[in-house]
Amino acid sequence: MRILHVTAQKPEYTGSGIYLKNAIAWARSRGYAQALVAGIHEEDRCGLQTLGIPVYDVVFQNEQRPFAVPGMSDVMPYESLRYDQLAGEQLEGWNQAFEEVLQRARKAFRPDVVLSHHLWLLTAKARQVFGDIPVMGICHGSDLRQMKRNPHLGETVVSECRQLDLVFALNEHQKREIQTLYGCEAVRIRVTGAGYDDAIFHPPERLPANPVPTIIYAGKLARAKGLFPLLAAFGALRKKRPARLLLAGTGGDSGELEKLAPTDVRFLGRVSQQELAVQYRQADLFVLPSYFEGLPLVLLEALGSGLSCVCSDLPGVRDWLGPQLSSPEYIRFVPLPRLVRGDEPLAEDIGRYTGDLQAAMEFMLDNSADRQLLGRLAARGSWAEVFRRIEEEIRNKL
Repeated sequence: MRILHVTAQKPEYTGSGIYLKNAIAWARSRGYAQALVAGIHEEDRCGLQTLGIPVYDVVFQNEQRPFAVPGMSDVMPYESLRYDQLAGEQLEGWNQAFEEVLQRARKAFRPDVVLSHHLWLLTAKARQVFGDIPVMGICHGSDLRQMKRNPHLGETVVSECRQLDLVFALNEHQKREIQTLYGCEAVRIRVTGAGYDDAIFHPPERLPANPVPTIIYAGKLARAKGLFPLLAAFGALRKKRPARLLLAGTGGDSGELEKLAPTDVRFLGRVSQQELAVQYRQADLFVLPSYFEGLPLVLLEALGSGLSCVCSDLPGVRDWLGPQLSSPEYIRFVPLPRLVRGDEPLAEDIGRYTGDLQAAMEFMLDNSADRQLLGRLAARGSWAEVFRRIEEEIRNKL
């Protein structure tokens, strides 16, 4: 089987990028021929060579396309253009460039199946180009938000995505949203979830002996991640007990966050998966206060490291984790503030949300879980299990 992977954005530093790289590694272990179509900046070309497969790239920030690669989120961990800014000559140039590279990949690589990430513009175009070849879309959640925010771009997306041979959803809640937004038949949607690398993320052999309890967050440093209430909640917690907070990641709001950060907050910057796993094993609690997530892989990675968690009560996450991992023994869910435009909280709800975050963090610091048992429970959601299910669905369709 020859698999063509397709993504419109840089295949790195994002949840969908982690998904893609693990999919490539899994397919390689199964002996499948692979190639990749991706949108990149010029400096990314060397890094993509490490994937060990042919890459058909569309390069941005050059003479032909003098604008940044569009990102699926409003704030990406690298310079990017928002899709609501993509219009006129830029939109025309984006369409023409990806049309040409998809045609080139079709002719040179001759795929048996196309796996396209995000139910958005490029997946719709892939369905047009590969009309007689099975095209399967992978939903990550940020694509659903783009549909809601950019309805002027959604007409073609809907008409093409509802013709996809299969759609892989991350959870049942997302499956229902796909049916509503795209009109996809339920029979074409498979809930396969997303996983983590249990060879990297695993519990510590010995419990960390932290003189001061350590709380860690990992992800984009962006307002939509709920980090400003987190800083306020941590500041209030610090007045009652010793603790320190680690923030791993980069983003456009990092400067403002650093100015507001109370004592004992440390910014780790961008870290590798291996470095993050070490930080997890040395920490006492993971916190994810996001207002919106497609599927928070960092949460599963933290649980796989045997780390108790505090998480905003994101739609679909409880179903994805299952009743055992969603137990209050391992994770404390904090009710979200009321939201507008998908990820903007109402100002009058921030105080309540901040207080709830503080209370949840205090509770979990006082009630630590059995880390080895938690790690074993989380291992059922490894990448190997996810891709085994996807492989089975692809083979049944071909």
